[in-house]
Amino acid sequence: MTAEFHQVGKQILLDGQHFADACTEEAAAQILAGLTGRASIAAYLDHQAELRGRWAGIYLRAMAANVRAGLDLEENEG
Repeated sequence: MTAEFHQVGKQILLDGQHFADACTEEAAAQILAGLTGRASIAAYLDHQAELRGRWAGIYLRAMAANVRAGLDLEENEG
Protein backbone atom coordinates (compact mmCIF):
# COMPACT_ATOMS: atom_id res chain seq x y z
CA MET A 1 0.00 0.00 0.00
CA THR A 2 1.51 3.29 -1.11
CA ALA A 3 0.56 6.56 0.51
CA GLU A 4 -0.25 9.42 -1.86
CA PHE A 5 0.87 12.91 -0.90
CA HIS A 6 -0.66 15.97 -2.59
CA GLN A 7 -0.31 19.71 -2.17
CA VAL A 8 -3.32 22.01 -1.91
CA GLY A 9 -2.14 25.58 -1.44
CA LYS A 10 -0.08 25.63 1.75
CA GLN A 11 -1.32 22.22 2.92
CA ILE A 12 0.06 18.74 2.36
CA LEU A 13 -2.52 15.97 2.20
CA LEU A 14 -1.87 12.26 2.76
CA ASP A 15 -4.49 10.16 0.97
CA GLY A 16 -6.84 13.15 1.07
CA GLN A 17 -6.40 13.82 4.79
CA HIS A 18 -4.55 16.80 6.29
CA PHE A 19 -0.90 15.90 6.98
CA ALA A 20 1.10 19.14 7.27
CA ASP A 21 0.97 22.91 6.87
CA ALA A 22 3.61 25.21 5.42
CA CYS A 23 4.07 28.97 5.69
CA THR A 24 4.10 29.45 1.88
CA GLU A 25 3.07 27.48 -1.19
CA GLU A 26 6.74 27.27 -2.20
CA ALA A 27 7.60 25.70 1.17
CA ALA A 28 4.72 23.25 0.74
CA ALA A 29 6.10 22.28 -2.67
CA GLN A 30 9.53 21.60 -1.12
CA ILE A 31 7.97 19.50 1.65
CA LEU A 32 6.01 17.53 -0.94
CA ALA A 33 9.14 16.93 -3.01
CA GLY A 34 10.94 15.59 0.04
CA LEU A 35 8.08 13.28 0.96
CA THR A 36 7.64 11.84 -2.52
CA GLY A 37 11.27 11.73 -3.64
CA ARG A 38 12.24 8.33 -2.25
CA ALA A 39 9.01 6.70 -3.35
CA SER A 40 9.63 8.00 -6.87
CA ILE A 41 13.18 6.65 -6.86
CA ALA A 42 12.00 3.21 -5.69
CA ALA A 43 9.27 3.13 -8.36
CA TYR A 44 11.80 4.09 -11.04
CA LEU A 45 14.18 1.32 -9.93
CA ASP A 46 11.34 -1.24 -10.01
CA HIS A 47 10.36 -0.13 -13.51
CA GLN A 48 13.95 -0.39 -14.73
CA ALA A 49 14.26 -3.84 -13.14
CA GLU A 50 11.39 -5.07 -15.32
CA LEU A 51 13.07 -3.73 -18.45
CA ARG A 52 16.51 -5.24 -17.77
CA GLY A 53 17.89 -8.75 -17.82
CA ARG A 54 17.70 -11.16 -14.92
CA TRP A 55 20.85 -10.13 -13.00
CA ALA A 56 20.38 -6.41 -13.52
CA GLY A 57 16.75 -6.83 -12.47
CA ILE A 58 17.73 -8.60 -9.25
CA TYR A 59 20.23 -5.85 -8.44
CA LEU A 60 17.76 -3.05 -9.21
CA ARG A 61 15.00 -4.69 -7.13
CA ALA A 62 17.43 -4.97 -4.21
CA MET A 63 18.27 -1.28 -4.56
CA ALA A 64 14.55 -0.39 -4.63
CA ALA A 65 13.97 -2.49 -1.49
CA ASN A 66 16.80 -0.64 0.28
CA VAL A 67 15.30 2.72 -0.68
CA ARG A 68 11.88 1.59 0.61
CA ALA A 69 13.41 0.25 3.83
CA GLY A 70 14.98 3.65 4.50
CA LEU A 71 11.63 5.31 3.86
CA ASP A 72 9.85 2.91 6.24
CA LEU A 73 12.42 3.59 8.97
CA GLU A 74 11.90 7.35 8.65
CA GLU A 75 8.10 7.00 8.80
CA ASN A 76 8.31 4.86 11.96
CA GLU A 77 10.63 7.34 13.73
CA GLY A 78 8.12 10.20 13.50
